[in-house]
Amino acid sequence: MNEANFSRTVKEVRFGAWTLDPKRQSITDGEITRELEPLLFKVLCYLILNNDQIITREDLVNDVWCQKYVDNNAINRAMSELRKVLKSDRQKGLVVKTHYRKGYSFFLEPEVVYQDIIPQASIAPVTKNLTDSQVSAPVSAAKTPLSSVSQWAAVFIAAVLLVGGGILGLSYSSSDPAIVVEETEYTEQLLSWIPGRYTRAKVSPNNDYVAFSFLPEGTQSHSLIIKELRTGLEKKISELGINFYPLGWSADSSKLFYRMGEGADCEVWQAERNLTDNSRFLFKCHEPIERGAGVGGDAFVYSKSNYRGREQLSVLMNYDYATGEEFQLTSPNLNSFGDMFLLYESSLDSVFFTRRQYDSYELYMTDMEGRKQTKLYESKTPIWELSYKSDANTLMWFCNATNRMFEFSMDTYALESKTQLTNESNYANAYPLSKEQVIAVKYPYKHDIYELNLASTTLSPLLVSDEIKFSGFMKDEQAHYFALEHEKWLLRKSTDTGLSSIVYTIGSPLDSFPLVNFDIRSGQTLLGFGEQLMVFDEHFDTQFSIEAQRSILAADILPGGDIGYIVIDEDQKNNQFYVYSQQSKVSKRLPIKGAVWFAHLNETQLIYLSQKNTLHYFDLSTGLVSNEIALPQSSNTRLVTDGAGEVYYSNGKQVYQMKEGEWQQLFDLVDKTVFSMHYSTERNALILTTLEGANNHLIKLEAATASSPSI
Repeated sequence: MNEANFSRTVKEVRFGAWTLDPKRQSITDGEITRELEPLLFKVLCYLILNNDQIITREDLVNDVWCQKYVDNNAINRAMSELRKVLKSDRQKGLVVKTHYRKGYSFFLEPEVVYQDIIPQASIAPVTKNLTDSQVSAPVSAAKTPLSSVSQWAAVFIAAVLLVGGGILGLSYSSSDPAIVVEETEYTEQLLSWIPGRYTRAKVSPNNDYVAFSFLPEGTQSHSLIIKELRTGLEKKISELGINFYPLGWSADSSKLFYRMGEGADCEVWQAERNLTDNSRFLFKCHEPIERGAGVGGDAFVYSKSNYRGREQLSVLMNYDYATGEEFQLTSPNLNSFGDMFLLYESSLDSVFFTRRQYDSYELYMTDMEGRKQTKLYESKTPIWELSYKSDANTLMWFCNATNRMFEFSMDTYALESKTQLTNESNYANAYPLSKEQVIAVKYPYKHDIYELNLASTTLSPLLVSDEIKFSGFMKDEQAHYFALEHEKWLLRKSTDTGLSSIVYTIGSPLDSFPLVNFDIRSGQTLLGFGEQLMVFDEHFDTQFSIEAQRSILAADILPGGDIGYIVIDEDQKNNQFYVYSQQSKVSKRLPIKGAVWFAHLNETQLIYLSQKNTLHYFDLSTGLVSNEIALPQSSNTRLVTDGAGEVYYSNGKQVYQMKEGEWQQLFDLVDKTVFSMHYSTERNALILTTLEGANNHLIKLEAATASSPSI
C-alpha cells in the first residue's frame, strides 16, 4: 500500500505556482486560495507523495477510495475536477499527467517544507484554584463572568439523541448476520439525589470515576462534578454565572478535560482528578466543544465544529497544548454532519470516532497521524459513547433510541452480540462498563408542542405531556406528532380527552428519523422514512407511495399534487432534487444541487436551503434561481418553513420572518428550544415542537434476569 497522507510535521508543499497547506486542505498561488474537497485533497496528496511512479486506477481504488470496487466514471470525474482546481492564471501548465492505459503521475517536482519547532512559551498556562463538593466558594472571584449558555448547540444533540469524503476503511460490516438478541431486564440504582438536571456523563477509562455537568434546581449555572463510583464521594467546580462541562479524560484517568463558558467566550481547561490542585488553562474555543480526550503527552484530540464554515459539520483535531499547534486528523464528507470523537484507547494507540451521515452512523478507528483510517461498522442508529474491553478485545456501545446494547469484536471486525433492555425508561449518555452494568443519565429534556400566533405574536401550549414528541403539526384542529417507543415510530394525534390515539405505525428507528408534511389544500399528509415516501388522503388511507432509491432528506406536496423530494446522491457530494408527477408516475430531476430543505411559495416558485445555509428562490417556469438570501445564523434544516407566501426561520431560540429581503425577529423563546416548525393555515400560526430541560437522575443500570432470546 502506498502513502496517501502527509505527516503532521509537513507545513506546506510547493509545486509550480501552487503552495499546498495540508492542515487547512487548501492551495494558493499568491492571488487566489482554494479549499479542496476531501476526496480531491486525498488524490492530490497521494499523487505528490508517490510522484516517482505511475499511479494506476487500482492504486487509487485501494489506497485513496479504500474500497473493493470504484466505478471508472468516479475516478474520471475526480481527476477531471482536480485538473480544473489546479489551473489558474499563474499555473497554466501540466500538473497531473495521464499515461495511456497505465494511469497517472504528478508532473511537477514538489518541494516539502517541514514545521519549525515552536517554543513552549507560545502558550502561558494559567492556574486556577478549585473547590470540592463541601465548599461553594467561587473558583476565581476576580474573573469576569462569561456569557450565559445559548442552548442552540443542544438542539441538534438532543434531537438526534433519541433518533436515530474521507478515507474509507479496509473492512466493515454494514448489515448484521442473524444475531440472537438477548432480552434482559435492568434495574436502576440512583447515583444522585439532589434535584436538578444531570447531563454529559463521562466515565474514566479505568471505570472508577464519572464526571458530569449538574444544574441544580432553581439555578442557572452548570457545575462540574467528579464522582468516585466505588465510594460515592464527589468533588465539584462551581461559580455563579459560569457553566462547566466535562469533555473527557486523560488516557491514565488521572486528569479531566473540561469546558467553561459558551461560544466565543469558552475555554478548555485540564484538572487533576481530585480537583484539589490547580487547573491548567489550555486554549480558547470559538465554537463549543462537546467531547475530547487526552491521548498521551500534551496531546488532546477533540471534535471541532464549524468545519469549512458549517456549524453542524465537525472534524477531529489533534491539539498540542505545550506548543499551541494543532492538526486535522480526519476529512469528513461535506455532505454529512462530520466526525464525532468517541474514544482513545491507549493499548491500541487508536482513536475511535463516528462519522455521522444523513442516513447512517459509521464507526471508524484511526492512528494518531490520521493516516490509517478503518471503517469498522455502519449503523442506522446512533453511536454516542464507546467503551473498550481489553480482555475480550471488543467495543461496546448502548443505543438509547432502541434501548439496546451492542458488542463488536475487534478480532473479526463483526458485531458479536446484542442485548435488548426491557426497561421502558429513556436514557442519555449511556456508557457500558460491561454487558451487566451501564452508567447513564435519565433523558434530561421534555418535548411539548406550542402555537406561535402570527397575528398577536403570542405563544401558547397545544400539547404538554410527558410523552416524547417530535415534528408536531395541526390537522383538523388536532395536534399530530411522532412518538418514539424504542422499537417503532408512531404517528399520533391528540384527542379532546387529553389522551392520544395512533394514526399510523411507521416502523423501527432503523428506518431513520421520519419526516412529515400536511397539505391543507388537498387534505393529504406526506410521510417519509428511509428511502420511501407515502401519501395519505384526508382519512389517512394510503393513496400511493414512492420508492426514491436513496435516503430522503426533505419532501413536500407541491401545488397540483406533485411531490417534490430531495435525496442524497450516490457519492454523497451533492443532494439531488426530484419532482414526482402523480399523472405520469415518473420522477424528473430539477437543476438544483446541494439542497437540504425546500418549500413551495406559490404556483411557480420554490425556496430551498443549500448546504451553505443560504436560501435560494427558484423559478419553476424558467429553472433559474432568482434570489439568494443568507440566514442570520446557521440553521437546522427543519427550522425553516413557509406559510401564505411568507418565509420563517428559527435558530432554535429566536423565530424570524423575512420582510422585504431582511430577517425580522418575531419572538424569543427564552427557556425553550425549537426542534421543528410547521405553518398552520387553519390557525395562521407556527406550530413549534420545543425542547426544554427537565430534572433527571444519574443512574447505574444493572442486569437482573434474562428472558427467552429473540431474533
